[in-house]
Amino acid sequence: MNEREKKKRVFGAIASLCIAGIFMMETKASADQVMLHETLPVYETINNQQVWIGALMKGVVYAAANGTREVEFGNSKVTISLDGGTVTASSAPAELEADDTIITKKQQFIFNRMSTDREPMAILNRNVRFPVTGKTGGWYTVNVGGQEGYIHQQSVEEDNGIPVLMYHHMLESPENTVFYNNSMVIKVAEFQKQMDYLKQKGYRTITMQELESYLRHKKNMVGKAVVITFDDGNISTVKYAYPILKEYGMKATQFLIGGQLNQKSRPWDENTLQYIGFDEAAVTSDVYDYQNHTLGMHLREPIGGLPYLQTKTYEEIKNDFLAAGERIGRIYDGDSARVKYLAYPWGQSSPQAIQAARDTGMTMAFTTETGNVKLGDDPYLLKRQGVAPRHTMEDFAAKLDGTY
Repeated sequence: MNEREKKKRVFGAIASLCIAGIFMMETKASADQVMLHETLPVYETINNQQVWIGALMKGVVYAAANGTREVEFGNSKVTISLDGGTVTASSAPAELEADDTIITKKQQFIFNRMSTDREPMAILNRNVRFPVTGKTGGWYTVNVGGQEGYIHQQSVEEDNGIPVLMYHHMLESPENTVFYNNSMVIKVAEFQKQMDYLKQKGYRTITMQELESYLRHKKNMVGKAVVITFDDGNISTVKYAYPILKEYGMKATQFLIGGQLNQKSRPWDENTLQYIGFDEAAVTSDVYDYQNHTLGMHLREPIGGLPYLQTKTYEEIKNDFLAAGERIGRIYDGDSARVKYLAYPWGQSSPQAIQAARDTGMTMAFTTETGNVKLGDDPYLLKRQGVAPRHTMEDFAAKLDGTY
């Protein structure tokens, strides 16, 4: 049987398994090894959907972690069940934390060697991010179940990172308001067009929690993943953006200025700024995750114009972060522990701000520096892709690709 016929037969079997949804298997396990008697798909939950990532192969012996049935697969581990069922991702981080990644362009095998007598040891679905440990000739090396595997470069593309889009305010016709020529205010029609593009191109919006799990090597991720964020908590993001996002089943994060968070928003006026209140947050939490943009540090010094996060002391910043978390946590019935992601005002931080973020339980913090997020990035200096009125759809596509 040639390689093409072999691939067709295995992928056909995988397709049947995916449709069936339940997989019976007979598994041999020791303290160190697991061997499957059926080829089994591996799934990951992304934005509340089960996504097929790839498969472990029948007859292949995989190394199990620490005497368990956890097998290294990509950016995390999968747990093998002895009594049948799917192979699901666990929350355990991969032991070999490779930071360079590729994205698959099609379904493909991971092979056990590069020579012509190679045999498949695992399968990857198309549009999957997968960490690589190196490159030899035209082959990328990867880790699967403690073994070295190989993927040919023709089947993949280099990964430029996950785009974290940044928005602020939007209006239907900003040119007819005091916000004319404001670089932070886009047209609603442009936002609609951008979300249409994400949907048409097959992007999945992921949550901050999913991004964090990926960066901590606890989660496998699709190639077309995007994070959507809004800074400041302008009510226009409820009035205009929320219905669009909800229609498409998308998720987004709101970084709120805690000092602007009152019971309800002031009446709508397109020539002034109004902010989301507790009432609005309560009815939009199915789409929005509400996080920290400081309580009262979204200010600059009157002389010199430096941001407060660069001039205030560690204690002042720490107390501000804590107070903001407590206030925003009221959205979650007082659970301030859920408020653990931060966007620095104007994207500008300082050593004392970063330390305060760490010490107050923040686990990721975002700047406004242009770029995409990659494995190995400093979690307290994460980049974003700002979207402004001047950006064309070509610019938007480049931001998603990490080439802007």
